[in-house]
Amino acid sequence: MYPFLPDAKAQLEPGLNDADIDAAILFLKQPVTESTYENTGRHVKLYALSKALLSCLSDYVKKKYAKKKAEEYVQRINRKNEQLSVGRAFLESLHAEGERYSLTLSDYLRFGENLVHQTARDGRVAINNQELNALLSKAIAEKFTDSAAQDVPDAIQRKASALDDQPKKKSYGKKFLDLGCIQSILTGSPEGKRFYGAMGLSIAARRDGVPKDAAQKLMQDYVSRCSGTKPFTPSEGESTLNWVYDRDIGFSCKVMMDNGFEGTYCPACPLNWRKKT
Repeated sequence: MYPFLPDAKAQLEPGLNDADIDAAILFLKQPVTESTYENTGRHVKLYALSKALLSCLSDYVKKKYAKKKAEEYVQRINRKNEQLSVGRAFLESLHAEGERYSLTLSDYLRFGENLVHQTARDGRVAINNQELNALLSKAIAEKFTDSAAQDVPDAIQRKASALDDQPKKKSYGKKFLDLGCIQSILTGSPEGKRFYGAMGLSIAARRDGVPKDAAQKLMQDYVSRCSGTKPFTPSEGESTLNWVYDRDIGFSCKVMMDNGFEGTYCPACPLNWRKKT
């Protein structure tokens, strides 16, 4: 039995200690062993603890682990030819039709993303095995991320950081903040460009490892220098900053250029050709 199926919860192994939490961390990092599959109570416990651990992490990190575990389970489901039985736990209308499958439109829309490319007839959508795998992977991944952090014991919250493998910069070492476009943004942006300026500034600060409180001060200074007929409020700037700091977003010179922030070019800017056109 898979731990994310409806009937699995009833077989949850009782008790909780630090060793269980450590085992759940390994459960997320490593493939599930056959001995774990054979011990349903233990399997369900590790799954439940892994959900609690993930709920303490950023969206980027928890979705990364959830996607990896979901793909692992889907691979086993295929090896065991259990696509139909497991699939019906999420998609009640799922039926096999030869080498393909079909399900109702409403079931498909719960986890499907490319309806425009699907064959639909009489309210049912026809899919192949690969497409069913994609639906299952998304459904299982969502099961891993549907827990709330406020319900998690302190012991689990303290250990959740072991799963956050994003690099941490200890120093406020400038790099992106020194770019000409960002330096231009710091002088303030006109109406129509203020949001994009706040977004670029937030991404630059996060990529440079700037602590959030220091980044908030930069944002406040930026907002105070923006112009326009309608005010750009501190809360708008802070909301953009918070959104960026909760995610892992790369800095793109091209996006900055496309949003009109050419500013002062960096000497080695790979997009310097724009100056010549």
